[in-house]
Amino acid sequence: MRFLFFLPLIYCSLLTSAQHSFIEGQIVYSVSIDHINEKEAKQKQSGVLNISLKENSVLKELTLGSGFRNTMLFKGLSKAGYSLRVVGDEHYALEIDTTQLKQKRLKCATLSVEHLTSDIITIANFKTEKAILKCNNAMPMIVYYTKEWNIHNQQLFENFPSFAYLPLSFELKNEDGSVLHLELLKIEERPMDNSLFEIPKDYKIISDKEYRAWQH
Repeated sequence: MRFLFFLPLIYCSLLTSAQHSFIEGQIVYSVSIDHINEKEAKQKQSGVLNISLKENSVLKELTLGSGFRNTMLFKGLSKAGYSLRVVGDEHYALEIDTTQLKQKRLKCATLSVEHLTSDIITIANFKTEKAILKCNNAMPMIVYYTKEWNIHNQQLFENFPSFAYLPLSFELKNEDGSVLHLELLKIEERPMDNSLFEIPKDYKIISDKEYRAWQH
């Protein structure tokens, strides 16, 4: 199973109605995945997505109950991105083609937002807003969000990079037919260690072409 999420809370301190800019800290989502196996039977998995941010560096760690892990590291908006993988006893930092990500962000620079007033709920102590987001010809996406947190880093949520607020609940549909449901567990604004955003020393940096060659 291979997921590239470009991608996504019990809040740890008291909030007022004022807006806050999320610049450094951690966001945690619960994740459930529905997908169809080779026998056309529906399967469901669950796990957690941790998103860490420090200035323009982003670390995303998806962990599922099955033991599957996917770690993505982005070092600055214009710098390289890596998928950290373990194959046997070997550790690799697979270079991600950031050109495609940049093109996707440009296509979504103008985001259509249709605000909805029905089915307003509370998620992780946040009273939600609700909207339908649509980027060009992409499938419309229903998002529950809060205006209490402003999001300025386009690599946090690549499926709607120009959306300015913290999403609380949404789902992503992959090309393989699987659907990822995400719901906020917590957001914590705190200092993050620089070392968290560095490629571990025991990881070898390789290109996507090299990695694919080894898989065949």
